[in-house]
Amino acid sequence: MRWEKRRLHGKRLIVLRTTALATIGLFVVINLAAWLITGNPISSNFFFLFPALGLVIGLVAWSLNESRFADFLENKKAQAEANQKRRKK
Repeated sequence: MRWEKRRLHGKRLIVLRTTALATIGLFVVINLAAWLITGNPISSNFFFLFPALGLVIGLVAWSLNESRFADFLENKKAQAEANQKRRKK
């Protein structure tokens, strides 16, 4: 039900929000891991990678949630039809 309300904001906003959060999270985690392993922060050559990975995560998250929502609607419709058939008997 949460996804039903959330998706009303539109694909663009949801993907951008997820992308921003994933980009920040990836930057912090990967930079921290690099610092702990090597003692140095990650090279600035890799900074383009974080938004690209964040965008991929945002699009995958949208697709997964839409797929789950479609399955939920199909199950809900099937249950409603089954209930109608039982009531008619």
